[in-house]
Amino acid sequence: MTVTSAGRAPDAASLAASPPLPFLAVELAYGLREVGALERELTALAEGCGAPPTARLGWQLAACTDSRQVEPWVLLLRDTSGTAVGAAVLVDHVEDRRIQSTTLAGTDGGHRGALLTREPHVAHALGESWHLLRADQHRPAPVMLGPLPADDLVVAAFAAGLSGSWLEPAAEIPVIRSGVGSPREYLSAGMSRTLRKTANRLAADGRTAGARFTSDAGEIRGQLPQLEQVYRQRDHVHGRASDLDDAARQQTWRHRVGDLADAGVLELATLEIDGELAAYTLGINDDPTYRLLEGRFVTGWARYSPGRYLEALVVERALAARGATTFDWMTAVAPDSLLGRNDADPMVLVRLA
Repeated sequence: MTVTSAGRAPDAASLAASPPLPFLAVELAYGLREVGALERELTALAEGCGAPPTARLGWQLAACTDSRQVEPWVLLLRDTSGTAVGAAVLVDHVEDRRIQSTTLAGTDGGHRGALLTREPHVAHALGESWHLLRADQHRPAPVMLGPLPADDLVVAAFAAGLSGSWLEPAAEIPVIRSGVGSPREYLSAGMSRTLRKTANRLAADGRTAGARFTSDAGEIRGQLPQLEQVYRQRDHVHGRASDLDDAARQQTWRHRVGDLADAGVLELATLEIDGELAAYTLGINDDPTYRLLEGRFVTGWARYSPGRYLEALVVERALAARGATTFDWMTAVAPDSLLGRNDADPMVLVRLA
């Protein structure tokens, strides 16, 4: 077995005492430059295992590009032909040059992560190789990897290979599945009333409401300044700072939205009332799943619940017109305030003290 490391050298004594892995090479690439050099191979692995967009390199490295407090690194396995067969993309959270914690890249905000392989035996070997290449840490930082799918054999195998780790239940992520229940059964009675009130109020006030959908990257990028303004306004109305008030987080948001738009998978839905922007959503078409990245509404139109009204249109369009089998809310944040749900994906964390 050959072990290589970019940026950090593994401890030789640990390697000598460890059993060989059934692969030609175990590699660790540390830092943006070294990780970026693996982009082609990591992209191929992510596509091969059907990783969600939040577990792909463009999304993952955006936060690392815009903040000096996170350093990305990759644990990579190659077979005897030199082909990459599995990887984990991670980030160290650094303060005063010390690693405070390690997480899966892209899972900030509670988004889904993934180990980049379909093979449990590869995942097990990834777990085993962790300690080989992190042996240079004299004071190992706590590790929390996830959320990851709870029913995935790959996740279980990785945890089994990672000595000293354990699986911990995480909050489930709500979804709407097209084959569960009757149409619109995912709506609660209260949410159905809200949508009826919206339609009645628009009619009574003589308002005209219309939705528009676009996946054109240039058009989406052109509307980003207005979307940022709405994003901030909603946070400030609730008396809290906005993520977009922070320059690094603002850049991360811009990079992620822009990369998804350029890849042709992002859809911007807007609702206009009397010709003025009242609400927007950003969704990811990850066939056969439609994933709602975010949604905000303009406070001045709150009487008409424009956010809910637009979300209902987006859900119906995704499940009916687009033929998606699952509508994914993407995180477990505030499940009680969602438009609706009829199922959920159980999730876990891999922890290492």
